[in-house]
Amino acid sequence: MSAKSAGLATKNPFAITIPEWLAMADEVQEAAREEAGRLGQTAIVHRFAEGHIYVMLCATTAFAPLARYYLDKIENVDEVADYAVIQRRVPFEFFGLDVPTEFIQERRRALNAALALKAAEPEEPAEE
Repeated sequence: MSAKSAGLATKNPFAITIPEWLAMADEVQEAAREEAGRLGQTAIVHRFAEGHIYVMLCATTAFAPLARYYLDKIENVDEVADYAVIQRRVPFEFFGLDVPTEFIQERRRALNAALALKAAEPEEPAEE
């Protein structure tokens, strides 16, 4: 399913908020993930060519993705959810070819659950 067919033709995936993301059907999330991958393709391909196994794109403004990437680890879902909540944007994760599909599917479910929990937490009051 393309982003266009999922109703995202006018929505930059990097501008999707966490509440919007959590309200989306799985197939709409997948279409947004594909569009984010298309938009971030240059950075993703570059990092994978360098041997990285994990790339996460998370943006605060359209077409200005913030990237985190690793040669030898995949961040745990709580670290990613914390980062996403701070950025107030959806984290789009991309994995190297050696990462099993089953892991990626379970990871997406776990990340959505962590995002829901973290987004529901009250913000800490500012220190005086």
